[in-house]
Order: sequence, then structure tokens, then C-alpha cells
Amino acid sequence: MHRSNHVPHTTFWKHMLSWGLAALLGIGSAMAQERVAPPTPAPSEPGARPSTLLVPIGGTRPLQMKGKKIITRAENVNERVLEVRPVRDQLDTVLLLGKEAGTTRLTLTAQDGTTETYEVIVQLDVEYLKSILQRAVPTANLSLIPIHSSTVIISGTVNHLEDIDVIIRTANAVLGAGGPGSDRVINMLKVAGVQQVQIDAVIAFVDRTLSRQFGVDWFQAGAHHSLASTVSGFLVPGSIVTSVGTSASGQITAGSPNLTLSLLNSEEALDVAVKALKSESITKIMSQPTVTTLSGKSATLLSGGQQAIPQSGGLGTTTVTFQDFGTTLDILPIVLGNGKIRLEVQPEVSQLSNQGAVEANGVTVQGRITQRCHTTVEIEPGQTLVIGGLIQNAVLGTTTMVPVLGEIPFLGTIFSNKSYQEDEQELVILITPHLVDPQSCDQLAKLLPGQETRSPDDFELFLEQILEAPRGPREVCPNNHYVPAWKNGPTAQIYPCAEDGIPRCVGLRCGGRGLVDNGNIGYHAEGLPGPDRPAGTSAVPVGHGADLLPPTEAAETPGAPVGTPIPGKPAALPSVFAPTGAGGTR
Repeated sequence: MHRSNHVPHTTFWKHMLSWGLAALLGIGSAMAQERVAPPTPAPSEPGARPSTLLVPIGGTRPLQMKGKKIITRAENVNERVLEVRPVRDQLDTVLLLGKEAGTTRLTLTAQDGTTETYEVIVQLDVEYLKSILQRAVPTANLSLIPIHSSTVIISGTVNHLEDIDVIIRTANAVLGAGGPGSDRVINMLKVAGVQQVQIDAVIAFVDRTLSRQFGVDWFQAGAHHSLASTVSGFLVPGSIVTSVGTSASGQITAGSPNLTLSLLNSEEALDVAVKALKSESITKIMSQPTVTTLSGKSATLLSGGQQAIPQSGGLGTTTVTFQDFGTTLDILPIVLGNGKIRLEVQPEVSQLSNQGAVEANGVTVQGRITQRCHTTVEIEPGQTLVIGGLIQNAVLGTTTMVPVLGEIPFLGTIFSNKSYQEDEQELVILITPHLVDPQSCDQLAKLLPGQETRSPDDFELFLEQILEAPRGPREVCPNNHYVPAWKNGPTAQIYPCAEDGIPRCVGLRCGGRGLVDNGNIGYHAEGLPGPDRPAGTSAVPVGHGADLLPPTEAAETPGAPVGTPIPGKPAALPSVFAPTGAGGTR
């Protein structure tokens, strides 16, 4: 047997593996030594970009070179902005002191000759201000940009409008500004979300007046006497010449009565003037202005005009000023963080009136009747709030009489003058705010005010004397029956009609071609039976739209036309949704 050689081979490979590991460890340690102090390219070399440092005004910042090399030289381009100081017992550190807002270039040179260049920006320290604002308004997303030595731009978004006022006031306090309007804080904040507010206002006003007057003046005179009662001031005694002689008679003044009586003969004269009036007046105003604006921005709506008011000028001249009248709405909405809307609103409705008119420089200026309310409220979107209201009743009664004689019952009527006036006013002002977004083009109304009608043609204008007519083609006399223009509209058949104050829809045709009895209508094709067709066949009315009422009940009498109401049962109103065919409308 031969001896095996496994042991020597194993020993050989062990030595080879040990040598390889030693070699690898040596190479790794050499590479680690190279990583400890890699060569740093000098920023001052061509193509190198200098680093940027921020130094607060009045603050300091230490600076070291890479590798903590000993600094032998520091070159500062702008010493007015930045001051560089050495640090005692620390040769590898310099201290940067910000003096005023600006920029400079700083170059540091190490003991081994390498250099490093920095762009130093000296600005207002906004980190402290930013931390305060984040604590005051944690939901705000803010960005602060300092300008010069005492001005900062604050931009970003907030969730609530009232947060903007808190941020501006806090910034002014930190910066030492004089007030909310200081120029040290530039406000570029925006409110996130929908901030467009639409205000719907309703102003309803009713004024009712009832006035009653009664007064008697009389004058009686003869050849040798005269007697008069002129409490009301209607008559002034005068004189006339008759064929017999001279006698007196009354003369009516400018305050003319509505009833007069004069009796004259050759010896006697009697004049009686009576004013007996009862007058009623009513004024109704329903104004619904609507205006849309951004939250925090005021808006004004005026629908009316301007009244020219003359005023005396110098040297006898006259100037003119203009004042608005009509429907006015001034609003200032603010969307609050709790979901409500704060509104400073001032609706007003004014109209010109002869009451309170004045005369200036020979020109009469009319007075105004005004309803106005100015208030501030908080309300949720979509809710309605009554911000103003008035119920006022005024009674004015006046009696003028002759003492003793005027107090006698019944007889005292001819010695007195009476007036009695009652005035009742009611006013309600409502507002409804909405948060709105712009509508797309496919949501626009098809017809705007004034577009639902058309201009009349020559026949309608000159012969029918109408100024506007419903849109669409019109047949004036379908089947030899005249149809007014207002019955030509597509919705004329939907609503009940009336004539002479008595509803006439039962058994008659409303809308379409007017109020005409069914028996006088001609038909063709398929539809309801008429006098022009045999019974049992169907026809369609000639003209525009549907013409007959839908069937109410089956006719109890054989052969009765469909749509004839049964006695004692109400007829159904016409409908555009009735089934087609005999007895229906389309």
C-alpha cells in the first residue's frame, strides 16, 4: 500500500489562504486610510459653485472649513454687511456677525493653501417669527420671505379669514411695527376653499292710507242782513249787483269744495260749499336685489337712478349734485371659521315723492320716501334672517268748529270742519347668504329677461296694438277664429281661464286659441269629434298646441263627445301630460 498525500496538500492550502487574507486586509486598510481624508476640490476652482450661508441681522454664526483645517486668512468682500472675527484658542473657526441686510462673498484660506468660498446672505431672522405664527395659527400653511432689515412677506393659505388678522397682528408685534397697517408686513395670504358669497335680499313694504274729510261753509245775505260761517275757508263774502238792488254773495276760494249750492233771487242770496271726501291709497314695494362678492370684499348694487339737486354756488351761480335713488344693496360678507357668514349689510329702497318737496332757486326738488336698514349679523349659508321690520300705525284727527254752535249735535255739522286720516305701514327686510361657485356654460338660462318675447310685426303693432308677443310662429285666425297673442304661448293651455269674472273652463276650451265653445272648432286627421265630422270618427284640432280638456269621466249619454263633464262633477283642468289620442291633449 502507498501512503496518502492528503495532509501535506491541506497544509499548503492553509498557508495560501492565510497569505491571501493578509493581502486583502492590507489593501482594505489602505483604502480606509484614503477615505479618512479625501482630497477636497477647492470651491474657487473654475466651475465650482460657492456654498450659501444665511446669517441673521444682529446675530452670529461660527464657520469652519472642511476637515477643520487651520484658517490662516479670511477675505470679506462687503464689510458693511458682514463682519468676520477670529475665535480665541480656536484657529480652525471664525465667527460671522450680521450687520445689515445684504449679500457678500467670503473666501477662507487654510494652512495647506486650499480655499473655500461662501455666498453669505444677511437677512432678518424669521425663524423666531415663524415659530410664533405656527403656534398661534397651527392650521395655516405659511411662507416667510424677509426683505431688507425690517420687512417680511407672508404668503400661504389659511383656513379661515379671521386667521389673517391674527397673523398680521402677531407679525407686527414681533417686528415692532406701529400697527396693522404698517409697511413692515406685506400680506399675500389667501383663504382656501369657496369664498364667493351671494346675498339674496328681500324688501317688502306696504303703505295704506285712509282719509276722511267733511266741512261746510255757508253764506246767506238779504237786502238788510248777512250771515255766514266760513270755518273751512271755502267761501269769502263778496257782493253782487242784482236788478232789484245790491245784495251779497259768497266767492269760492282756492281751497275749492266738491259740492256747492247757490240760491239767488231779487232779495235773498244763499251760498253753501261742502267738502265731503273719502280717499284711500295703497303703496306696495317688493324689491329682491341679489349681489355676489368675495369674502372680505364689499359690493354695491344700484337699480334706479340719480336725482339732480341744485345748490347755491358763489356769485349767484347754481351747481348741481346727484344723489342715488331706487333699490340699493351694500354688503360686506366675511366667511368665518365656524361655518357661518358675518354680514354687514345695508339694503335700501327709495322713491321720489312730492311729499317733503322743497323749492330752491326757483326749482322744485322732490322729496323721498326711503326704507333703509344697516346692521351686522352672523348667519349660516342658506339660512334666512329678518334683519329689519316695521309695523307703524298713525292716526291724525282734526276738528275745527264754532264754539257752542259747533258742539250742538247734528246742527253743529254746519258750523264745523273735520278731517281724519289713518296711515298703516308694514316693512320686512330678509337676507339669505349662499356660498357659490361659477356655473358652467351649459347651466346658463336659455332665456334671459326680455328674451321670452319677440317684437311685434306690423299687423300686431298697428292693428292689434300690442308691443310684444310670445315667441314662436303665430296664426292669428285659425279656422276663422281670432286668437289673441297672449293665448299663443306654449303654456297658455295649462292654466284655467276666466271671462267676466266667472270661470268658463267647464265644457269650453281654455288657452290655445282662446275661450271658444267646442262645437265651433274644426278638425282634421285624428282627434276629437266635432260638427265637421261624423260621430264616431276622430280628429285633431287645427291650430297651435292642445285645445280641449282631457276626459273627466265617461259620458253617461251615448254619443256625447268625449270631454263633456258629467253634471254635478267638476271638470278636470287641462294638462300637458294627458295621453294622446281621442279625448287627450299632447
